[in-house]
Amino acid sequence: MSSTGPGAERFDERRLLVALFGAGTAVFAQLYAPQSVLPDAARELATSASATALLVSAATLGLAVGVLPWAWVADRVGRVRAMTFAMLGATAVGLAVPFAPTFGLMVAGRAVEGLLVAGVPAVAMAYLTEMLIDAGAASAVPRAAGTYVAGTSMGGLLGRLVAGGVAEHLGRRGSLAAAVLQD
Repeated sequence: MSSTGPGAERFDERRLLVALFGAGTAVFAQLYAPQSVLPDAARELATSASATALLVSAATLGLAVGVLPWAWVADRVGRVRAMTFAMLGATAVGLAVPFAPTFGLMVAGRAVEGLLVAGVPAVAMAYLTEMLIDAGAASAVPRAAGTYVAGTSMGGLLGRLVAGGVAEHLGRRGSLAAAVLQD
């Protein structure tokens, strides 16, 4: 971050914190949005509650598996590029998954979505720390980490609330697409 005058570095730090809060919110909103519509999905797809829960579990597994490979990718192509590709890819897959023709394809799509989404949490803290240290604001790293984690918590909540609320009007498929688009 470059400083062009008094307070400029502080402004850049706030922008960075807002951006990472937003990224954490977007990722976890997308990850957990299906949870609020699982009963509707089970009815529509004629699956058991435990099978339908795979719509959340597959994405969470994808996230867990994808973190280390994304860290490697980010070291090669750059952190911002990796996070951008991850979010664009996850958004595209997230928009397609609710319209998959079979339950198996939906679960597989959610696993891929989780793999793609993993690019943000895999890289975000390293990027945030690097930017703050380069700006001479290493003391802000703990506050920045807390801000990012707060964003992930907010995202989990918002994903469930948006999908659940929108489902009343647009059904399960429309609500999941809306949760992805809120990103």
